[in-house]
Amino acid sequence: MFRKILLLDILFLLILVAPTSYGQLLIVNGYILNSNSGEKMKNVSVFEKNTKIGTISNEEGYFQLVLPSGDIDITFTDNSFFPQETQLELVSDTVINVQMNLLKAPKNQPNKQNILLDKQTASLGFLKNNKKQNAIN
Repeated sequence: MFRKILLLDILFLLILVAPTSYGQLLIVNGYILNSNSGEKMKNVSVFEKNTKIGTISNEEGYFQLVLPSGDIDITFTDNSFFPQETQLELVSDTVINVQMNLLKAPKNQPNKQNILLDKQTASLGFLKNNKKQNAIN
């Protein structure tokens, strides 16, 4: 009888203590903004390296991850911006607002905006006229 009560007490303690001390899931959320314009950025990759959990920001620049408590290492990436990295110990629900800095193309290389403009002008036929002029010269 005593053994049975002792086992029930131990089981009861395990049920109470285990969920609060091990594997607590917490929310990390926030907004991602363009540091130059202040605009909200959509489709930015948000990736936590230790758990390999990730998401992308929505149309409003908002993201949310559900992560276990402990040390986290989150990277924010977009092809046109410098990556941002945040490391912290997650002990409660946390808000992280990120400002992304635009990449600058080297002076001797066109940036992506110039390449897009060249594709647009090529489709309108302007490059054909330019090639004819170069052939005459």
